[in-house]
Amino acid sequence: MGGVWIDFQKVKKAVNIRDVLDARGLPYRETPTGLAAKCPVHDGYNERQFRVAPSLQGFRCWSGSCSAQGNVLDLVAALDDVSVRDAAIGLARTFGVTAALEKPGTPSPSNAKKTARKGAPAGTSRHKKPRKKRGSR
Repeated sequence: MGGVWIDFQKVKKAVNIRDVLDARGLPYRETPTGLAAKCPVHDGYNERQFRVAPSLQGFRCWSGSCSAQGNVLDLVAALDDVSVRDAAIGLARTFGVTAALEKPGTPSPSNAKKTARKGAPAGTSRHKKPRKKRGSR
């Protein structure tokens, strides 16, 4: 997936870790502090060793042999055995976070319409010229 620009923050904000678990069919149970499950990273057997904090969008495996932890990008990277970058690109495409794949400052169909002035020549600013300081000539 080289050559694709990705905004990690936009993906992390847009994709809920619980939605990733649901989309992958990973079973979990609600606890007073979040979610608990068998660790999907190392195929654990204890239903309490893998903890997810939806409010923090993070996870941790409490198994001494695994100790995986992180955010939604780290989880998908560990499950798919890919880089965090490839995990972010995959999540953006799967969950339709197209804004995360648009490089800032690059004209795109979604933001070009917002910035263009009606009837103004291409490349002109929407802002007025700065006013001169008082007393200067």
